[in-house]
Amino acid sequence: MKITYDNKFHNYSINTNKEKNQGCIEEILERIESSLNSMLKKHSKVLSVRFDVRYPKDDITCDKNKIYDFNYNFKRILNRERIEGGHRTDPVLISVPEQHNEDHKHFHYLLLVNGNAHRATTNIHKKANSLWKKMNNSDEDGLVDFCNKNGDNGIMIDKNSKDFEDQYNRVFYQASYLAKSRGKEHRDKGSWIVRKSR
Repeated sequence: MKITYDNKFHNYSINTNKEKNQGCIEEILERIESSLNSMLKKHSKVLSVRFDVRYPKDDITCDKNKIYDFNYNFKRILNRERIEGGHRTDPVLISVPEQHNEDHKHFHYLLLVNGNAHRATTNIHKKANSLWKKMNNSDEDGLVDFCNKNGDNGIMIDKNSKDFEDQYNRVFYQASYLAKSRGKEHRDKGSWIVRKSR
């Protein structure tokens, strides 16, 4: 696992702090960058959404099959949407497991969708929250956290905007949180470090 402590990766800002020994895993940063670039080749606008998923407090097994099923079903739900104007959602889902000591494992997500199909994240939030609650047979709130302390967390990248570089940089910086090395050392031997939907 190659870790960088630089504050830039391929000229884009990333969430590191060398003094606090907080680095980012380059493999994850590369996956994020290739996913962003691939989506921007296909769509003039791309909406980026960050969220975290946790198991319910009373779930002592933290069955990994549930997270596989969530990824598959969430993407399938988004793919089936019929958007006015004929736009496809075309979702790309990147997930990274994280665990601190004896804490429950949780997952950091980056979702990229066609920004011509989705201009806001409200509908996406509802679908993710509803699916994960249903899969866990739980009414517990906060299992899906949309990382939106400052309001709506979706960031739109518009290829035709004069602010394109700034938008891309903001998304890359926010997404680099998935690549932070802290919390990745407790994963099960042989388990995946980053997963991208196909």
